[in-house]
Amino acid sequence: MNEVIQLIGKMQSKGKGSTVGPAKLPNGKSVSSDHIGKLIDDLEKVIAFWEKDDFGITPLVRATYISTVAKSNRLSKLLLESSTCSLNKQIVGAEFTDEQNPRHIITYKVSVNSLKRSLILLQHVHDEVTKYFNGKISSVDVDKVNSGDRCVKNPYLKKSIFTGIIKDCYYTDGFSVKEAESGKITENQLVTIYDTGLDYDELVRKIGRDFRPSDKFDKLTWVLTPEQFALVNSIAPYLISMNMKDIAEYPAVERCNAVKSDITIPDPSDEPTIGVIDTLFCKDVYFSKWVDYHQCIDEDIIDDEDFNHGTEVSSIIVDGPSLNRELDDGCGRFKVRHFGVSKDKRTSSLEILRKIQTIVKTNRDIKVWNLSLGSNLPVSSNFISPEAAILDQLQYEYDVLFIVAGTNNKNEDDTYPPIGSPADSLNAITVNCSDFGNKAVHYARRGPVLRFFNKPDVSTFGGVREDRIQVYGPRGFRKVYGTSYAAPWITRKAAYLIHVMNLTKEAAKALIIDAAAGWNTDISNITLLGYGNVPRRIEDIINTQDDEIRFFINSTSIDYDTYTSNIPVPCTKKGFPFRFRVTMCYTPRCHRNQGVDYTDTDLDIHFGRYKGTRMSSINNNEQGEPVCLNLPEGKARSQFRKWDNVKRVCEGLIDNPRHKQLSTDNSLFWGMSIKAVERLDDKPGRGMPFCAVVTMKSIDNVNRYGQFKQLCATSHIWNVIPLDQKVMVETYHVSEEEAVFEN
Repeated sequence: MNEVIQLIGKMQSKGKGSTVGPAKLPNGKSVSSDHIGKLIDDLEKVIAFWEKDDFGITPLVRATYISTVAKSNRLSKLLLESSTCSLNKQIVGAEFTDEQNPRHIITYKVSVNSLKRSLILLQHVHDEVTKYFNGKISSVDVDKVNSGDRCVKNPYLKKSIFTGIIKDCYYTDGFSVKEAESGKITENQLVTIYDTGLDYDELVRKIGRDFRPSDKFDKLTWVLTPEQFALVNSIAPYLISMNMKDIAEYPAVERCNAVKSDITIPDPSDEPTIGVIDTLFCKDVYFSKWVDYHQCIDEDIIDDEDFNHGTEVSSIIVDGPSLNRELDDGCGRFKVRHFGVSKDKRTSSLEILRKIQTIVKTNRDIKVWNLSLGSNLPVSSNFISPEAAILDQLQYEYDVLFIVAGTNNKNEDDTYPPIGSPADSLNAITVNCSDFGNKAVHYARRGPVLRFFNKPDVSTFGGVREDRIQVYGPRGFRKVYGTSYAAPWITRKAAYLIHVMNLTKEAAKALIIDAAAGWNTDISNITLLGYGNVPRRIEDIINTQDDEIRFFINSTSIDYDTYTSNIPVPCTKKGFPFRFRVTMCYTPRCHRNQGVDYTDTDLDIHFGRYKGTRMSSINNNEQGEPVCLNLPEGKARSQFRKWDNVKRVCEGLIDNPRHKQLSTDNSLFWGMSIKAVERLDDKPGRGMPFCAVVTMKSIDNVNRYGQFKQLCATSHIWNVIPLDQKVMVETYHVSEEEAVFEN
């Protein structure tokens, strides 16, 4: 086996340069005066609505686009408050239409004056197209206007304004105001309000003198009773960005009868501590010394059943291999700091949100958290659950990693329903279950999230009816199954990698996903099993086969392009004798109120040989290159996972593979480029940590591991740090020893 290598060296960076050019239409496309007329009608109706509405907020306008639209193809001239303002700052929400090929609906906050100004501009453009372009303007016509070969006759329209509005009209299907939701609400709702710019007190006063939400998480997230929801839905439905039941139902898994038995465990010493947020913990179990327990619910509402699930989950994290010899992962034992935040079945989502936020903020020494609670309700296809959004925010701000259960399906008549919250957390590792044959179990639930993001991330054995996991609860041993009992096994591995192997959370996540995916290129089961089944032993994550070389680079996104052109790859006279795969993970800032446009930053990875001065990526990724300016957003998302925080590129293994040709100068060096694209103007991706894992598999079964290390060392660019498990374990124990100073 070859040890995984960490390459430590400085990557270079460069800006994007100026890419601003005149507005254009896609080749062969056109805009008719009839379509412009429809948009005029839509805008007139929107203006009439807001002039008549007496609620007194800045108007909220929904723009429906013709497709999943790139940031560069969204409105740029229409609805703009001023020439010095960015339309990005006016976006308050984004969703998809309910169609087979969903289209963007983006909600903007726009003044009435801006709406009227946009209407006048549209009318001028309509007259220009009708009179001087025979009722239809083509991409060729737009190019002629841009080049000066054709003039705009209307004196009220500058050339750039005219072509910009033509482009806006092409990509926009219509304008509207959100209407009231249908159907009767019978339970309390956790409601998110669009950001209108008004503070909380002023907004609730406008809804009604006696109106006050039952509770609130922040100024835009409220708990409303059915009567309160009906009131808001009737007088100002356009305020409601998203809503869901406040009650989170955490379905219990099937358990066998408990069996009491005497069992012992050594006292804890310097083992790493993992955080557990779950139901309550029973202090009478044999491993109680390993658990620092904090009860976070009132004593007078507790039942005996509330201690089962949390105690059982912590038993796996502390002593799982002793309870299940066949599942021994080689990670040893862990201490637990356990927070009992929930009863066994029904709990207020708002209460969970508050407790999780407080717990993570006040326990900054915990780096890995296990969350095996999961809602029975499916997540929405248009917005992230509030619980998942809090997890994503905490992971971004506090450099922690959550391992989350993929949630269980209790309705066997509904095959593989959508996952429940908080399994939709993008920055977490979401874990589903497989059987010993690495197939999806009968109680699995599926992704994706927001119709795009891959969830779950990985799978591992979580038990089935005939072959269960053994846990220890308040009444002794039990045989159980469920994603709740799969997640702790991945939590153990993540904690081992972060605490014992001293890796970043991005490196731990990337190595776990990469090991699970292997060389598999079949994504038919990705919505159920994620990228694959994680190897049982930790050694199989930090080591590779003799014919493989695996290295990873931890770095930060410095500018638009963070890159290196100096990764040496062993070669022969025939060329480079390898197949390649790459996995990259990063932790972006996310905004729930942006709906389906949830992640603020995209880091796009390119890895490959150089052809002259340009890199040829192994997956033919040309995003960011001049030849790829017109790549449709839908294809960029599906093919290159644009906006996803997990990127994976795999050549796959084939019969009779050929050597890859050397570059024209016979250079051994390959390159890696990480390009940052931002949704918002403050560029949160600058300085964002990422980890890229590269695996090279020899096509002739020759072990070139030593040659690779030597090439890296002699390049004087990289420090080569093999993940020597024995050395890292010894180093960890030494670092945890208390220093004793002599007088």
